[in-house]
Amino acid sequence: MIKLLTEHFPTANDLKSQVIPGAISLGMKVQAYQFDGYWEDMGSIAAYYRANMETIRRTNKAYKSKCRIRGTVVGMRTRIGDDAVIEDSVILGSDSYHHNGVSEGEATGIPVGIGEGSHIRKAIIDKNARIGKNVMIINKDSVQEGNMEANGYIISGGIVVVIRSAVIQMAASSENLLFS
Repeated sequence: MIKLLTEHFPTANDLKSQVIPGAISLGMKVQAYQFDGYWEDMGSIAAYYRANMETIRRTNKAYKSKCRIRGTVVGMRTRIGDDAVIEDSVILGSDSYHHNGVSEGEATGIPVGIGEGSHIRKAIIDKNARIGKNVMIINKDSVQEGNMEANGYIISGGIVVVIRSAVIQMAASSENLLFS
């Protein structure tokens, strides 16, 4: 398989539509194998989100802070502030540990992770993102597509994606919704 991919299909990124038909066209012997395990095509953000949500079967009890986490995949080295509510989301965590969530020389003053009192629903928070205090990341109007990279996020398939290392400032008040 490695030889097939590196020599014949170095730019392929889909097994079903590129590699298998290509191998057949090269005259290679291709066989089917019944796989009874879990498989999900990861061709879109929505598929990635669905696959992560399917891995969740019970409430995560690993967090001792006063936050509520339901139906959420929480990545390594994730800092979650008190009174935060995170629902049906994927939080990818941080590449490294930070003293009090702030790396040396960080100008924003907002720690890596989820700020206290923030509410996140049906979102993917990429690595090293900084979500301030009392920020609400909720797609309440069910917007399907939106590119707000300059503001630190996109919306794809109705799922809010906070991009890697984005900084989402503190909300001015609890009424201030980030996505409306």
